[in-house]
Amino acid sequence: MRRLWATDNSIKKVDLHFPQLKVLNLANNGLFEIPDLSGCPNLKELGLAKNKCRGLWPGILNCTKLELLNLQKNKFKWDEEQFAACLGIMQALCDHDCK
Repeated sequence: MRRLWATDNSIKKVDLHFPQLKVLNLANNGLFEIPDLSGCPNLKELGLAKNKCRGLWPGILNCTKLELLNLQKNKFKWDEEQFAACLGIMQALCDHDCK
């Protein structure tokens, strides 16, 4: 499987292991956190808009091929330390892409 669209459902948690998956769209569900996507190492596009995600983003740290990330309309509320951690994850992904 290379593309998975599961939008507009009531998904609250996912556990995915699709090594060849390139596009994943889980928009408009009931996710409270960014799922662990270490089982999807080739993911290039991730859509998680219109969920209830909050907290940190360790779930995408292994997505080193990620090119598009849509997190709009979630519930992120960070203190300064959490914000810095999320920026660090984004920087790590960008640094890996530049190599």
